[in-house]
Amino acid sequence: MIPNELQIFLVGGAVRDELLGIPLTDKDFVVVGSTAEELSTLGLKPVGKDFPVFLHPETGDEYALARTEKKKGQGHQGFVFYTHPSVTLEEDLGRRDFTVNAIAKNKDGQLIDPFDGQKDLKEKTLRHISNAFSEDPLRVLRACRFLSKLDFVIHPHTLELMTRMVASGQLATLSPQRIWSELKKGLSGDMPSRMAQSLIKCGALKALMPDSIFNEDSESDKKFLLDALNVSVKTNTSIETRVALFSLLAVSNEFFEHSRSRPVNETVKVVNFLTRLHASRTEFETTRLVTNHLHTTRTLDENDPSEMLQIILDLDSIRQVERYENVRETYQLLASALSDSAWKLKLKKIDLASEATRTVNYQSLVEKANSKNELIDLIRQARLETIKNALKV
Repeated sequence: MIPNELQIFLVGGAVRDELLGIPLTDKDFVVVGSTAEELSTLGLKPVGKDFPVFLHPETGDEYALARTEKKKGQGHQGFVFYTHPSVTLEEDLGRRDFTVNAIAKNKDGQLIDPFDGQKDLKEKTLRHISNAFSEDPLRVLRACRFLSKLDFVIHPHTLELMTRMVASGQLATLSPQRIWSELKKGLSGDMPSRMAQSLIKCGALKALMPDSIFNEDSESDKKFLLDALNVSVKTNTSIETRVALFSLLAVSNEFFEHSRSRPVNETVKVVNFLTRLHASRTEFETTRLVTNHLHTTRTLDENDPSEMLQIILDLDSIRQVERYENVRETYQLLASALSDSAWKLKLKKIDLASEATRTVNYQSLVEKANSKNELIDLIRQARLETIKNALKV
C-alpha cells in the first residue's frame, strides 16, 4: 500500500518507549515531502477535514504529514497547522513537547535526534524543547501524567515554565473533558502518586481544586493519601477507587481526624471538583459516598446491629454491590495508610453484615406481610437478625 520511496519516520512515544524497552501499544509516523492528496490515493483514511493525520485501514497506525504550527487562539486547540512538502522532519519534531518525544527513526532503523532526546532518556528527564511549550497548557498536565508511567523527573527549567503557565491562568482555557482525560490516564498509570506530586509542585492541583488549601507543605501533609495511591496500583484497584483517593486531595487534613465532626464544606470541595471536570456517574457516586460516610464508618459502634444496618443502607451495599466494593476498597487503603486498625476491623464487620443482609428471603416476607408498613418492619427485623447472627452480637 505504501511505496518504499515515501519518506516515513516512526516518531514520538513509540520511539521513546522502544528505546526504554517498553512494549509498544501503537505507532505514529510522520510523512515528509508528501501531500494529503497523495496519502489519500494510497488508501490512508483522513482523521478530520482540517487535520493532516491519516489512519492505516488495516493496522490503525497514524500517519501525519510533517507540519509546523502557529498559535492563533487560546487553549489546547488554538493552533493553525501548516503542511507542505517543504516542511522538514526537524521542523516537525521541533513543535513537539519534550525532547524524549522528539526522536524519529527511519526505515533503516537510524535514529534522528536533533534535540538530544536520547541524552534525556538516559538521564530520565523530561525537558521541553523550546518556549513554544508554553503555548499549549495541556502540556502541563501531560508532563505530570507522564511521571505516572515513566520513572523520570521534570527538568528544573521545564518545571519553572510549567509553574509560570499555571500562575497565568492558562489551565482555565482547557476543556473539562481534556483535563479529566489526562488525569485519568495518570491515575491508570503505575505511579499515580508521582503525577499528584508534580501537580502540587507546579501549582496545577491548586488550580484544578481552587477551593482547597495547597502550599509548599502540601505534599508532605498529604503523604498518607499518596501512599494509598501507590498501594492502589499494587492491589490493582478500580479506576473509581483511584479517582476517590485522588479527589480527597481536595480536603484538609483535619477532615481525616475521626475524633472531629466532618466539616460539610469539605465534602462540597470534592463534589465541586468532580462536577467541574465532568467525572462519570460511577466515579462521582463512589467518591461522594466515600467522602460522606468516611467518618461514620470510622466512628460507628460495630457491635450495634442498628448502627450497622444504617451504614449498610447509607452505602447501599445490598443493591449496589460493585459500587460498594469500590467504596470499601477506598476505605481499606485509607485505613492502612493511616494505620487505623480499629477502622479496618469495622470495615470487616460492615462487609460481613452486608453479605448477611443479601441472604434475607424477601419473597417470604412479602407473602407474610398484610400491608406495606408491615413489610417494611419485617424486612428491617430480618436484616437486623441476620446482622446479629453474622456478628454474633
